[in-house]
Amino acid sequence: MSRHDPHSSVKDYSDKSQSESGVVDIGDRAKTYIFTEDGAGSIKVIGKGEARDILKEVAMTNDGRVNWGQANNGDGEHRTKIELFDEEKQVSDDFIALVEAANEGGNGLSLHINSASEIEIHVEGRWSTDILKFEGNFVTQALGDAKLGGFDLFNPNDEVKVFTFDNPDKPNEYIYTGRSDNLDQNEGAVGDILDGSFLNEGQELDELVHAALEEKYGLGDTKDLAYVGDDGKSLVVEVTNQHWKGPATDTMILQGEAVEEAMQGFYDKVITGGFIDPKDGDSEFVFVLDNDGDGQVTVLGAGNAQRAVSLDESGTNLTEFGNKISGDEIKEVINLALNNQGDDDLNILGGGEKGDNFISLGFTTQSGAQDVVVFQGDVVEAALEDFYA
Repeated sequence: MSRHDPHSSVKDYSDKSQSESGVVDIGDRAKTYIFTEDGAGSIKVIGKGEARDILKEVAMTNDGRVNWGQANNGDGEHRTKIELFDEEKQVSDDFIALVEAANEGGNGLSLHINSASEIEIHVEGRWSTDILKFEGNFVTQALGDAKLGGFDLFNPNDEVKVFTFDNPDKPNEYIYTGRSDNLDQNEGAVGDILDGSFLNEGQELDELVHAALEEKYGLGDTKDLAYVGDDGKSLVVEVTNQHWKGPATDTMILQGEAVEEAMQGFYDKVITGGFIDPKDGDSEFVFVLDNDGDGQVTVLGAGNAQRAVSLDESGTNLTEFGNKISGDEIKEVINLALNNQGDDDLNILGGGEKGDNFISLGFTTQSGAQDVVVFQGDVVEAALEDFYA
């Protein structure tokens, strides 16, 4: 089974389309198709390729020809189309079957999980590989309902599981992750966090979420833990164990109220206020969030100490803009950063790739400390798209 590499360019959606008819041609050149709850509700697959037979079988799931014993969820079955959801946006059995087939792999399909509400299924065609990107609540439903196999951090198999932390019938401290014997339990490794078989709300879950977000923004690195993606409410991580049969990578999809609280706790911890000062000896962190509706972007900070920052033309110094910075100035910052990566004590610590909506910049100050500025939001996504166009 193949899944998303968080350091790859999988999120490059050039040549993307949202076809009203929902037709996917696996026989021509590679394309990226995007399916949301506001777009096509079904897919018709044409063309020839390795995955053609399994996709035809998925389309017939529950249509009186395949899987007779399964209940029909009334999603407007059509035996030649893969339904995604019904009129109430509830996930279809076809789409669940598609997720299960992609997770199983070995059939021309592979599953790539970006977040609990966004996945990609790569389809091997006759000449090339297409990317089918799905996003929305029906994706979250499918990941929760699909049979993705067992899950045990001890197993020598790649596995996937959704962990939900708001079920009153299953207290958080009893959410089972499996034995952690094969995890490196030295300090700075993921096994130092997952030191038992259960995740709990107050300790391990918070530490795991914080470690993943630190990796996202380039603020830390936990051995054998990889940040994959998040949607602000859920988080996807990969945990690798060193089984004697060989390394195995497990995907953990973390969601629920406790996960949201843990994510907010991370931001509360790292956003300490103040502003970037390249002349002092303190390592500081400033978070520049999304557009506030008037063409400006606000910097989170402490009271009157709020400041926004940019680079000068040489890429070596920071310039204050006051407590707000315009979208054009954000674009200028990003262009300078990407063009000066690795030069003049400037490093991109996270993000900054096509399809991302954030970029984390690290500046080495005159005293050797590191200041970090994170720009995140729609303004950043648009600026990155323009840069890579």
